[in-house]
Order: sequence, then structure tokens, then C-alpha cells
Amino acid sequence: ANDHTVENSFTTWAAQLQYERAVTDRLTLSGRLLVRRSAPWQVLELGLFDTYERYGQRWTGGVRAVFQALDSLTLSAGLEGWHQRAWLGPVAVASLDAIGNYDGKNEVSYNNGAATAEVEWRNVAGNFVLGGRAEYHSQAGASVVPRLAWTKLWAPFHFKVLVSQAFRA
Repeated sequence: ANDHTVENSFTTWAAQLQYERAVTDRLTLSGRLLVRRSAPWQVLELGLFDTYERYGQRWTGGVRAVFQALDSLTLSAGLEGWHQRAWLGPVAVASLDAIGNYDGKNEVSYNNGAATAEVEWRNVAGNFVLGGRAEYHSQAGASVVPRLAWTKLWAPFHFKVLVSQAFRA
């Protein structure tokens, strides 16, 4: 009988700074910086076939402007960028787990950037949203994602119709 016990862990830490300022009664600017580091499903036992030691880190930063043009009309736009990195730890590199990972390397990283814009119109027929997102991913390339939505509350029911494309890195 095999009485070998394997322990695993899943550790994440994150820190975020956010700022929001009402420039006027109709214009608000905001920004944020987020860093997150994860060590998911760690199994650290040298020589064990299912050793798993990978880490990931992501830095995200962005700015956004929201303008209340009318009581029923909101315009918003923003920029966001992030850097994401994943790597194998020393136990994984020393085991069979490292073979073939990250295209033969011990780490991989990607850069991304996006610009968004949106118009929201609220009236008795419901809320209408028209917007888009232009994004560039260092591995996947560029994409443009249009968005169209309609929502309506007829208590106690909520209705939502969305039309969009689904790429987001």
C-alpha cells in the first residue's frame, strides 16, 4: 500500500490603489493600479511525477473618464494596460514537469493594452449602451470588439439583450 501523502497549496496576494476625483459635477476621472501574484495548486515534492510549481504575476493600470452629458446620457472612455508573467519554480524545473512548458523556456510574459469608449442612454424604453474596445495583445495581436446592449426592468423581472464579440486577453 502507498501511504505517501502529498500536500498542495494555492496562494495569492494582491494589492490595489484606486483614485477617483470629481473634476466638475458632471466629469469624474479615476485611475487604478493592481498587482496580483499567484502560486496555484502547488505540489512541491522533488521527483514526484505530478510535481506542480508555477507562478503568475500581473500588473494592471488604467485611467477612466466619465462625463454625465445629460441626466439620461453618460459618456465614458478609458485606457488600460497590463503586463503578465508566468514562470516555473525551481522544483518544477528540476523535475520532469519542465519538459515542453512555455515553448521550452522556464517563463513567459505578455503585454496588453486597451482603449474603451461607451455611450449609455437611459429612457422609459430601457437603458441602451453602445460601446467598443480596441485591444492589443503581444501574442494574439489586435482586436476591436463592438458592444451593444439593452436592459429593462419590469418588476420583478429584469431583461437584458447583449450583442458583442468575445475576445479579451
